[in-house]
Amino acid sequence: MIQGSILYEGHDSDGFIREGAFRSRTLLTARLPETGSRLAAAFVVGSRSDLVAYLENLRQHEPAVDIWLIPDDREDLKQSLPAPLLMQLINRFRIRGWVARSVSEIERAIAIGSRELESRERYLKSRKELGSRNRQLHDLQENLEKIVAERTSYLSDAERELHRRTQATRDLVRFIKDLSQTETIEEILQLLGHEVKSFHEVRAPMLALVSPEFGARLHFQQSRSGGGKSSVRAMERGWGSKPVSKLWPARSVIRVNDQEDQTYLAQELGRPVARTVALPLGKDSRSVAGPLLIFEHSFDGAKADRFKNFLLPRMEPLSTALDRVVINREMHAASRLWESTFDGVADPIAVIDLDFRVLRMNQAFSRYEELRADSKSDTKAGRCYEIFAGRNEPCEGCRLKEWRPAVGQASARAAKATEPLDWQVRRGHNVYDVNGYPIRFQDDAPIGTFIHHYSDVTKSLELKGHAFQGEKMAAIGLMAGNIAHELNNPLAGLRSLAQVLRHDSRYPDSVKSDLQEIEKAAERSSAIIRDLMEFSSAEDKPREVVSLNHVTDSALNMLKTALHDHAVDTQFDEDGNVQVLIEPHLMQHVIFNIVNNACQAMRESGRLEIETKHEGGKAVLEIRDTGPGIPDEILARIFEPFFTTKGAGQGTGLGLSMSRWVVESFDGKIQAFNRLSPKGAVFRIELPAGGAK
Repeated sequence: MIQGSILYEGHDSDGFIREGAFRSRTLLTARLPETGSRLAAAFVVGSRSDLVAYLENLRQHEPAVDIWLIPDDREDLKQSLPAPLLMQLINRFRIRGWVARSVSEIERAIAIGSRELESRERYLKSRKELGSRNRQLHDLQENLEKIVAERTSYLSDAERELHRRTQATRDLVRFIKDLSQTETIEEILQLLGHEVKSFHEVRAPMLALVSPEFGARLHFQQSRSGGGKSSVRAMERGWGSKPVSKLWPARSVIRVNDQEDQTYLAQELGRPVARTVALPLGKDSRSVAGPLLIFEHSFDGAKADRFKNFLLPRMEPLSTALDRVVINREMHAASRLWESTFDGVADPIAVIDLDFRVLRMNQAFSRYEELRADSKSDTKAGRCYEIFAGRNEPCEGCRLKEWRPAVGQASARAAKATEPLDWQVRRGHNVYDVNGYPIRFQDDAPIGTFIHHYSDVTKSLELKGHAFQGEKMAAIGLMAGNIAHELNNPLAGLRSLAQVLRHDSRYPDSVKSDLQEIEKAAERSSAIIRDLMEFSSAEDKPREVVSLNHVTDSALNMLKTALHDHAVDTQFDEDGNVQVLIEPHLMQHVIFNIVNNACQAMRESGRLEIETKHEGGKAVLEIRDTGPGIPDEILARIFEPFFTTKGAGQGTGLGLSMSRWVVESFDGKIQAFNRLSPKGAVFRIELPAGGAK
């Protein structure tokens, strides 16, 4: 039942308020439903001195009533209330506004309140209906969730089982992948120990294994003690092995808590052993007992079965990985045996294919690559001539070039012949005999690989050269002795007779002058014979401090015939006394060889310049000719033994190599180079001056 009330105070002589209130009440009663709500509109009319108290009393009794202010007909309420007080009243008592003294205005004010009440009634009704529907939806949702949970519970179980199997498969795949990367037995056991760490009651795995390299051994984890800076001894876990006194039980079934396994381990380890799980990893055909994996544990019966089921899918990958590691160890041991065998050979040995690539080498061969200062490439990928000789192309005389098939063709010789090859190669100043042994992997397959064995024959060639040079000098010495015997006596007689006749007063001065020339000629002939005897002497004489000018002059005396067609310009040191500590006759050999080669190089009349001088504590001898010079491609090889550009029978290739050996034995240095103006070759010899080192 709606209660509509009009509250008012003040002067209402004209009756506008009562009429407006009546009409509004009639309107409200007709429009609003019977909701039990109360609608009241209070109108304050006129000016009241106790307006504030009146409004407070009204709000206490009617907290929700609409308050409108109607001015009295006698005065304007707006004028009687100051603006600040009016605003304070509006805010404090929630005054809706001013209403004019007319029926329509009063009716309009009451209609505004009724519409707001009507709107709120609809809002509360809608909210009530919405709450009811929400409760219905919540109940429906709970019912649906129960139905879904009941109908999908078996799917969750299936999903969990699928997830478990998927995770187990992933773990197994990861384990197999990790196994494929292991290289040693210790790594396999360490990986397996990490794999079973979720089973806390199990200890580190043990492996019993028979291998040709180490025999029957038991591999296990052990504690190793080590000291540090402090006195506290630290313990670390490591992997070790020990030979077994007898083989383990050879049974191909998985054993859980087997008494025989426990007894065997206790005897081998020398300590009490807990319960065990033993898993055989296949049968080794080379031994009586195959690999056996053993775990100590403290499981109950059910968990021991779960542990066994956990290891079952991992046994085959473990067996495969173990076989691979054992085979790799055997291959590595065999390879190490062959490497040790070849490395024990002092001579360089290499396996080389037909493209000159070095496939394998021993330490003696690889040492040449290490000695190359400019080496920056991998020796295993290099060519034999790059590694061994430091060359950019195959060595001269290399017979491996004969075996290389032409492009698109197979060499018949390489396919059939199996005889070893032999040749010589040069590396720097050394000479090597090379023996190439073909390798045939199949009877009908062409040969594409050789084993090269390098033997350093430099010293033997030098000894051979020394022997050859000694024989030659012995022959020259014998000839010089005969010449000295046959010529010294007549020359001595001529010289004595010339001296006697030159002092005879019966002869005129012109004759005495001729006799003096005869005496000088006889003396020069005797000096030449004496130099020849000294030059051909094969005795090892002690070194002595001599004049380099004198030794050079003595060597030139024996080359008068060779120098007949050439001009000789000697520029000896100004003091004429360049002293060096040498064996004079050996130094004469050096000068003789160089000057003789220069005369042979100057085919037509040329000029030979010989100079001695002091330079920075060194005695220097330079021999310069006006020949064609030394070709650049052979300039670095002219001091090698048996290297010569002369025709057969014209030279042995030992002269300059012997000269280098002699000069270096005197702590000196010999060099050869070309000059441009005038064109020709220059040989420079440096020796410690005055015998100083």
